[in-house]
Amino acid sequence: MVRDYDTQLLESVAVRRRRLRDAVLFGGLRIRRTLDENIVKVFAGIAIGAVLCAGCVGWSFVQQQRALLKKQQRQTTSTVPSATASPSPTPTGRPDWQGKQVTAAMLAGALRGAGVPDGLYVLPGANAKPGQESYYFVAERSGQFVDGVYERGDERIGARFATEDQAYRWMYDELVFPAPAPVTPSASDEKRDRRLATEVTTELRQTLHADVSSTEYSLRQGLVVDLFGSESGSRLFPEGTPFKRRSQPPSALTTTDRGHPFNYHRYRVTKPFRVRAGTVAPAFGQPGGGIEFALDPGFFTERPALLTIDWLVRNDYLGRLTGG
Repeated sequence: MVRDYDTQLLESVAVRRRRLRDAVLFGGLRIRRTLDENIVKVFAGIAIGAVLCAGCVGWSFVQQQRALLKKQQRQTTSTVPSATASPSPTPTGRPDWQGKQVTAAMLAGALRGAGVPDGLYVLPGANAKPGQESYYFVAERSGQFVDGVYERGDERIGARFATEDQAYRWMYDELVFPAPAPVTPSASDEKRDRRLATEVTTELRQTLHADVSSTEYSLRQGLVVDLFGSESGSRLFPEGTPFKRRSQPPSALTTTDRGHPFNYHRYRVTKPFRVRAGTVAPAFGQPGGGIEFALDPGFFTERPALLTIDWLVRNDYLGRLTGG
């Protein structure tokens, strides 16, 4: 019995020594292994959380896009006429010329019906009024029909066609377009407009001199400009420029348009655009000396076929004003 007890005691001591030795030799490795396992678990948890979060965000984005798509589809459905609905008029309100060969008389009647002033255009078989500075025209040239603008002795061709029918349709769309009604400025607006026009005139007079006859200038939004004459022209002036400073013939004041006495038109710049600003030279028995803004197609990203005051109104660069 003593021998068995001693044997057990010795074995117990041996086991404890082995455990102590293992602890001394391998304890750090076990701790590091445990730490590494814990770190792996932490990063795995973070990764899983990120995936779940991204999934939630992605699902939310998908739901929003689906809702937006459904809304757009509803709007499209509500604006597109059904098969049984009457067809909508064209943006220009073109007359029912389908299957017809448009003539000069048909175009003239359609333009009058749309309220286009007679002095704005000259068609084949008609003559321009004496002293008329500018107008749109349709003419036959070298076997073609051309649409263009005449202004102070110069012609600018906007389009060429094989038939007069095509030329007349193009001219109708050029002259008839939807536009907001002229706006009547308030008394305070009138004062501000005159002050701004004076500031612009003063600024340009300081820039223009004997060595600089013209300069590129940006018409700012809100500036009021005007003209005596037809909207087929390509010149504007700061509001309030005296007529004698514009070097225009007296015939420029003649019009049959009762809505614009003395053929006077004025506009507010609604979108800034660049012009060629210069000093008016004497002409037509007038002293000139005013500041004028000449339109230049090269200042526009998409060069218009015919750059006129009319084109600026149609493309929302100018808004018509009443009075003056």
